[in-house]
Amino acid sequence: MKYLARPNPLEKDVSVIVAACIKYSWAEHLSHWKTTYSKYDRHSGNPWSILPTKLPKVILERQHDLYDARKSGGPIKRIRNTKNLLSCPVCGSGTTGHVDHYLPRKVYPEFSIMSANLVPACPHCNSSVKGSLIKGSEPERFIHPYFDTWADKSLWSIKFIAPLEAVRFEPTPNGNLENQYRKIVRFHLNNVLGDQFHLSMERKWSTLPSLLNLEIKSTKSGLNSTRRALKHELKRAKVSTGKNSWETAFFRGFLNDEVATKFIHELRQKTL
Repeated sequence: MKYLARPNPLEKDVSVIVAACIKYSWAEHLSHWKTTYSKYDRHSGNPWSILPTKLPKVILERQHDLYDARKSGGPIKRIRNTKNLLSCPVCGSGTTGHVDHYLPRKVYPEFSIMSANLVPACPHCNSSVKGSLIKGSEPERFIHPYFDTWADKSLWSIKFIAPLEAVRFEPTPNGNLENQYRKIVRFHLNNVLGDQFHLSMERKWSTLPSLLNLEIKSTKSGLNSTRRALKHELKRAKVSTGKNSWETAFFRGFLNDEVATKFIHELRQKTL
């Protein structure tokens, strides 16, 4: 979950449309395709404002398959290998190196090779845990890394749901977000974080006492030492994995959860 500079300006993607129409003799569909993509650009990829196009079925099938023919080529490869990503821009996992269609190509095949619809992602997001889901109840939709500039804020944290002996992890939008953004973030979290997220959080929780003891070596250290160590781990996570990574959201969850902090403190002391 991160705001990114879009790979190409609108004009360059329109040139791709023109070239495809020349190559496949789709001249009669050129104007419609250009208009549809211009609408995508104008409405920032928002599915509430963009209906799937009504081109002939055979053309839509060919547009869908264009991605398969070009996914290893330079333009899409550069998106896949976007530099300086600390975590997945879609879900916040620690892996990148794949590409996800913001609007799924099964529903919007006309955008299958349009760069503003292609987002660097992790294998988990590329395998499409969200499937063909596009939106929820208005204004719910997925965060768009190229158009949602507000995605550079700290968007979420994790609530630790009791009993903490068998803790559950609840992804939660940050309370300081504007209401319209909070609804979008909640929908996004509920539909991009799957089993791998929860398994990762379970591992992080189970190893946390030992991790903190690497930093707090005194057997006499109190609760304040644990608080300081958790804050230090949060700062480290932001620097190494980004504001909205799984790891950052995990440590951010302790800031306003004194019960979880005390629980981890007690576990930490038992492992000394």
